[in-house]
Amino acid sequence: MTTQTLKNVGPYTWVSRDVTSDKGKGVFRFLLYGAYNAYGLIGSELNGIAILDETEKRVLCDGIQKTDSGYFGPSQRQLETLVDLVCMPYDKFAEFVNQHPNARYALD
Repeated sequence: MTTQTLKNVGPYTWVSRDVTSDKGKGVFRFLLYGAYNAYGLIGSELNGIAILDETEKRVLCDGIQKTDSGYFGPSQRQLETLVDLVCMPYDKFAEFVNQHPNARYALD
């Protein structure tokens, strides 16, 4: 599958994984994306995992496990991190989000 056939979710481009998880204190969506679309400028150097808070309809954080380029698809480390985040219990998940340098909102 080429990057051009992958879907976009908002500014997150080349989304290869899109997983939703109910962690008991909210529903969260995890996107593994290959690039960021900044008003038409596609940056494959801005890739990784984004976490969306589906309950509050906001981006919690992104750029998780960023690699040099997302053009060639997700790295093994990104795939493993995605599984870890989806399976993580809420308390550890909230701690991860709250400590991430790209966090936009804190979780209780």
